[in-house]
Amino acid sequence: MTGAEAARIARDFLAALEAGDRAMAEAMAAPGFAAESPGGNRTELAALLDRLKSRYVSLVKGVEVTDVAETEDGFAVYFFGRMSGEFTGGEGAFSDVRFMDRLTVRQDGKIAAQHMWNDFGHATARK
Repeated sequence: MTGAEAARIARDFLAALEAGDRAMAEAMAAPGFAAESPGGNRTELAALLDRLKSRYVSLVKGVEVTDVAETEDGFAVYFFGRMSGEFTGGEGAFSDVRFMDRLTVRQDGKIAAQHMWNDFGHATARK
């Protein structure tokens, strides 16, 4: 696998999460997948998917920069950009929220981990 292939796999995984495509995300995740985000740590993909569904009506991550670094067992793919969407529960829409995601892509093409950072603490929902 090349770094470019790892970046494509990682971006496809993000797209599956954004679309709420549970089957695609599960097919792409490695056994033992783990996620860490400002909303807490998840040791199962299902817990992350449930959290996303309960929090967002829609979520789109506009990737502005992609960086790839080779690791011992695959690649670390970093995405930097801005996200937009709408919260559930009538909390309103949001846009232009900075984010950074680091996805670990194993040599077999499976996503082993996702670490997420964002500026939601500095953003205000618009109603």
